[in-house]
Amino acid sequence: KQSGGEQNRQASQQQPESSPQEPPPPSGSVLQKISSGLGWLVKLVFYLALAILVVWLLWKYHRELIQAARELWQDFLKFLNNLFGRTPPVEEVEEVETAPVVRPPAFATFVDPFTSGRSARMKPKQLIDYSFRAFEAWAYERGLPRRAEQTALEFAQLAGRRESRIAREARYLAELYSHAAYSPATTAAAATEKLREIWWIMTEEAAQPK
Repeated sequence: KQSGGEQNRQASQQQPESSPQEPPPPSGSVLQKISSGLGWLVKLVFYLALAILVVWLLWKYHRELIQAARELWQDFLKFLNNLFGRTPPVEEVEEVETAPVVRPPAFATFVDPFTSGRSARMKPKQLIDYSFRAFEAWAYERGLPRRAEQTALEFAQLAGRRESRIAREARYLAELYSHAAYSPATTAAAATEKLREIWWIMTEEAAQPK
């Protein structure tokens, strides 16, 4: 038989040793996890916004990008043709039928409404229409007829490239003409001062020998 002391020692040996309690994680590690998570979220939002911006730019300027890619490809083919001494194929240009140009009345038949005093009796839209028709006649006599498919602004820009002195005024007249055609009620009467300058230039240019 075992004595009481030995039994107590064996019982104490059989009992599992209690594990020491783990200390709570320091507060600094929690803050690091939070900051790391926030940093990842900020990066995600940034890259998402960047991707949206790139997609929007590609959608907005897709025509320009396609045209630029075509030009680069054509230049590359020309470079190869020149490098190997090949003659690039001639592209067949499709002939587009254009509507015949209608000859406007002679510019001399238009009287300057500002020197004659008619401008004071004309409404702004009437003055703009009359001035634009005179401009068409003025440009026609300088080899710049307006074609049927041209808008007023396109016609004015083309005439302005040939007649640089009236380029700014011609564009302004075309804008007035288009604006008056679609919204005559909002046409400003103050535009008559600009029209006075246009008439002065056209009259002076018409008086010079060709």
